[in-house]
Amino acid sequence: MKNLTNGQEKEIHSAPFTPHFAMLFVLQALMFTTSACSNKENASTSEVQTHIPVRQLAGNRFGGFDPGMTVSAATTFYPSLPGYFESCPDSPTGRCAGSIAKASGFYTISAGEDQSPQSCLINSGEQGNMYPHNPVNPNVKCPYYFYWRKKLGHSIARFSIDSLSFPHFNTKNLSMALQQNIPNGEHSYGGLNFHDDKLTPKIKDIAAITFDFRTKLCADPRGNSDAANELSHVTTYFGFISQRHGIKKEFALNLFDRAVLRSAPPGFRVPFPRRMETENDIGGPAHMNDSIHVNAKAFGLVDSGLNYDIDGTPNCSKRIEEVAWKSVHIDVPRLLQEAIAAGKLPAHALEDAKLTHVLMLGMEHWGRLHTQSELRAYTIRLK
Repeated sequence: MKNLTNGQEKEIHSAPFTPHFAMLFVLQALMFTTSACSNKENASTSEVQTHIPVRQLAGNRFGGFDPGMTVSAATTFYPSLPGYFESCPDSPTGRCAGSIAKASGFYTISAGEDQSPQSCLINSGEQGNMYPHNPVNPNVKCPYYFYWRKKLGHSIARFSIDSLSFPHFNTKNLSMALQQNIPNGEHSYGGLNFHDDKLTPKIKDIAAITFDFRTKLCADPRGNSDAANELSHVTTYFGFISQRHGIKKEFALNLFDRAVLRSAPPGFRVPFPRRMETENDIGGPAHMNDSIHVNAKAFGLVDSGLNYDIDGTPNCSKRIEEVAWKSVHIDVPRLLQEAIAAGKLPAHALEDAKLTHVLMLGMEHWGRLHTQSELRAYTIRLK
């Protein structure tokens, strides 16, 4: 297959895909309302003829789509928009949109910049004006890449953001993630069904979320000479809604982060949580204040030594297969109780609250960086 980024990234699975795009910035893509739960939204169109078979784990105490990750099928959120992207090698037809019913089980890819929809084609490496409002980075290469691979019958998602070639370090935030979402509007395309208690279980019935991942980061060697700032973090989210009480919340767990500030203004607040904070606390937009940001290390939810693998090789040439897998176990009941005790979550919201979405693994960075992750074995474990 065509090598897309000067030897750093190549397709590793002969998956048919449609190189289009359109998806909201990671946080915007997640805050769905109850309108996403109507039967109309879950209806198949006349084009839908098949579904993706899922290999079930032993036992029945699992929630969400595809526990353990055996299915390779992911799309962006709006098939009708120019630039829709999908990678669905496990679909019987090799396609998702027009072949697989919405809300019948598949993953969502999100990517974007500066709280806006992505402005270029995933996997294209095409030149384009990523920042019409930022003239210091005109005509840069599309930084987003996504591929599937299989090992022993299990799916591994590989995705990356590569802004190393941007001429100026003053980039806005670039983000990319693999998710599970319910549809949100007539033209959206999400894989979860809010009326299926297995796909979207009650939040109080979730015991833990577990997965393995690995991430490496390459920094631009020009950073010291031009006083570049570099910020990056890796996250995992889950969100839920209580229809009875009209409450929606999401937990955004910051697994680890990195900040190199060479020219930050006085008093600059790094936008990552110190312990448990709202979107307003970390300087985010007010309309996203339903998000509860958690420093996973501070809460002991992940190993305190969890961090990026820094690739210092010339041309960012270290293979991600050389990076050790890291295992994550999120104790969901403990997290909910901590939020209630801190006054961030009303206890009565848990009476009927159901899962609406998960951001299985996400990356975000500011500056000239190349971040790359692989994700496997994501599982929602029920009590």
